[in-house]
Amino acid sequence: MYFRDMLPKGLDDLWNKNPGSGVFRRNATITVPGQDAEGNPTEQEVDGIFLSEIARARTQTGRTINEAPKAFGLLATREEGASYKAHEKSPLDANVPPRVTGVVRSMKPGDLQAVTMDDGSSRLVFLRSFVPGRAEVDTSHILIAFAGAAQAKETVKRTKEEALTLAQKIKAEITAGKSFEGLARTYSDGDSAALGGKIDPVGRGSMLPAFEQVAFTQKPGQISDPVETQFGYHIIRTDSVPATTTDIASYDELILASDADGSRAATILSSLQRGDVRSTEEVAYIRSIFFSLMPTGWKDTQLDGKHFRSATVTLDPVTNIPVVQILFDDEGGKLFQELTKRNIGKRLAIFVGGDLVSAPTVQGEISGGSAVITGSANFDEARLLAQDLNTGAIPAPIFLSGQRTVEATLGADALRTSMQAAAVGIVLLMIYMLLVYRLLGLLADLSLLLYAILYFVLMKIPLFLFSGQYVVLTLAGMAGIILSTGMAVDANVLIFERIKEEMKRGRSFAIALETGFEKAWPSIRDGNVSTLITCAILFTIGTSIVRGFAITLGLGVFLSMFTAITVTKWLARAIAATPMAERTELFGVRRNAEATTQ
Repeated sequence: MYFRDMLPKGLDDLWNKNPGSGVFRRNATITVPGQDAEGNPTEQEVDGIFLSEIARARTQTGRTINEAPKAFGLLATREEGASYKAHEKSPLDANVPPRVTGVVRSMKPGDLQAVTMDDGSSRLVFLRSFVPGRAEVDTSHILIAFAGAAQAKETVKRTKEEALTLAQKIKAEITAGKSFEGLARTYSDGDSAALGGKIDPVGRGSMLPAFEQVAFTQKPGQISDPVETQFGYHIIRTDSVPATTTDIASYDELILASDADGSRAATILSSLQRGDVRSTEEVAYIRSIFFSLMPTGWKDTQLDGKHFRSATVTLDPVTNIPVVQILFDDEGGKLFQELTKRNIGKRLAIFVGGDLVSAPTVQGEISGGSAVITGSANFDEARLLAQDLNTGAIPAPIFLSGQRTVEATLGADALRTSMQAAAVGIVLLMIYMLLVYRLLGLLADLSLLLYAILYFVLMKIPLFLFSGQYVVLTLAGMAGIILSTGMAVDANVLIFERIKEEMKRGRSFAIALETGFEKAWPSIRDGNVSTLITCAILFTIGTSIVRGFAITLGLGVFLSMFTAITVTKWLARAIAATPMAERTELFGVRRNAEATTQ
């Protein structure tokens, strides 16, 4: 499901297509984050192919506007005297009001804050990004990469030792008077070669530590010896003295005129935080698959998931650093030994589900079908790598045999059948109580109806008045309700049997009533307490589904004790004060002849 502004780039023309119009192929690009040879974050355009089909016709639906910039634009059209302004990488200099500058500097990206202005207006400010002022220095460099270095091109075949020798030779030529720019264009493997080695200003904390240290400690015009990083060897020239830049921020403002006390801004801020800003928009239902056409730089091998056996986390006996040990079967062990033999000094990539999870460098030929992956920063990182390997290498195909939409709380069919089962159970239970206990059964049925009403009310109250959330009804919770309904008359059965025993002995209904409740109470108490203890254990150690069962069953136990002990007893005492109490046949009791003559 896509709103218009969410539609992937390249699929715009599918917005007006109709269901059943076929599968559409579209060449497009997607943007993915990356890193250049200098270590700077970049965005890369990946060419690919979309295969898409229209699942159903467009409809309109309400949409909560969670993105502050879009919400600001919408509110600017709804609120009187409101306007929206976006700032993209704006310097926080004298052109920005001091109050706005102070607020932006106190915020974190993603924060939303209101501020009143000196001119009687107010503003809602949303911070997208903030780059604090920092020391920067202009630099140029010549990068000499080697096979196996990060982001080294396939055409780079030189070894690490050969790369160092070449870098030292280039430094000697620069010292002898040759042009730094000319040598950069000739030898550099970095993206800046065409610019004579010139790169963007290097800021504190934004570059590789080894590179940054040299760039800031050299004097302008000074050229370094070869400096090693994960990308290769750099010959670095410092081109300027360090300078401090101005804070740069990307932020959005909703400007509200005539709001000196900030009340309108506070109201709108609360609405945004509650998710009350909504719009009605059209949505398109499009299924898409994207196939990337970008080469990965890796070559496939015959070693795959079917040869994998397990991955475990162990500690290196020398360094005591966590490592991941992987084990292959016999065929995989032979393939892995041959791969490591041919690729010493190179990297072997491990892909799980199409994602690169590790690319260790081969240190030497590995035999025996077992290998160790080093480089994990801590135990958790090693554990996650082992987990990815163990769960991702299972050669189990997945086939779609069907699909079904289920409601958030409970499937509609399951809810209907569960409610039917509960209703049938209650009706049968009431009929049974009437047949066996006559008038007492009628009292039990009235208590059962009150039990059901109270249960329904408690399920509709937000978490028993302690929070704004409601009880979520699941299948397990429904099972607890049905079970507790059956248990709701347990106490009544125990009490009624005691009452009937006392009446058979010749005692009046009033006396039998009090005696029955007194003698039945220990059994009722022990049975219900044991059930409540079980519910507490299930809630403590169980999952969310088991907890739902424990909550509904425990709630039913509490309610059944109330209705059986309090409500039924009150109704029975009311009967005891009427002439009906003398008619034992109404209670299903036949007094013994011996008891009658006494």
